[in-house]
Amino acid sequence: MDHQNCNASGSLPHSTLFCLVLPSPSPSFWWSSGTSSPLFLTPIFFISLSLSALHTLLLQDIMEPITFFVTSATGIVGYTFFLATKQDFEYGNIFEVVARRKMRKLYAKHNFDYDHFKHLLEDKKEMEREVRRLQKRIAENTFGQAKHE
Repeated sequence: MDHQNCNASGSLPHSTLFCLVLPSPSPSFWWSSGTSSPLFLTPIFFISLSLSALHTLLLQDIMEPITFFVTSATGIVGYTFFLATKQDFEYGNIFEVVARRKMRKLYAKHNFDYDHFKHLLEDKKEMEREVRRLQKRIAENTFGQAKHE
């Protein structure tokens, strides 16, 4: 485990929850300053911790309806996510949707014209293709002139 809360010998501390290594998302705006966990996973962590504590403290006849409703709610949220985005309800897809929404808000806040930027990128690619085509043509002409001399 490569986490700062694990012992140097690699053994786990009293609780293994401190040694969870989460996959790091690429945009840095999801990470709070100086912490080692993504901000959007904090509520999920506390909800799962609360439910597991309830499950160990309460009897099965009390926990069974709770787990049923939590599972049903997860299914409903997943289906709603699918209807809204036409993507599977997976962490990567959720992250992409939320990241795109946040980037659009940042673009609007700083008056950044993303469509114009995409157009400029397309122009750049087209110009690079033209340069490669011209370089190839020059190389063919130079090579052809060297053969004839």
